[in-house]
Amino acid sequence: MTGKGEKKDERKNLRTLGMTLGGMLLLVVMLTGPALAEFKVDEKKGVVVDTATGLMWQRQTGNDNEALTWAQAVAYCKKLDLAGYDDWRLPSSDELQSIINYLSYDPAVDPRVFPDTASSGYWSSTTYEANSGYAWRIDFYYIGYVNISNKANHYYVRAVRSLP
Repeated sequence: MTGKGEKKDERKNLRTLGMTLGGMLLLVVMLTGPALAEFKVDEKKGVVVDTATGLMWQRQTGNDNEALTWAQAVAYCKKLDLAGYDDWRLPSSDELQSIINYLSYDPAVDPRVFPDTASSGYWSSTTYEANSGYAWRIDFYYIGYVNISNKANHYYVRAVRSLP
């Protein structure tokens, strides 16, 4: 015969089991990272397509991993001919933030998608409104820290293009 205390214990045990299973699922997601469903990597062409945003990314850090001034980064992207496309550009701050993986750090991107990302700043095309001598950059060391920098400073570049 089951008394009130035993039913209460059963409910408590079921609740504990549910919390444990939910916690295990969260742990699995955290350990494996987010699903790569939005990213389609083309290793041959050196590009990544983000189906969620409709953007095509240069997979490797641009300019042979050499840091550039903002003007040099803009010029690099305009001259880039990659995967049969010549309409590359420097990404906006919002676009660059879209590739951050908040479950990763050092660098804060999925290394299976963007394998050589420096744990450092990357230029965006977004100029700081209060002072046009500055632009927004994303630092991929920890959680995609966003800050402004003088356009004369040297940071990395990763080109982007919009899909038709």
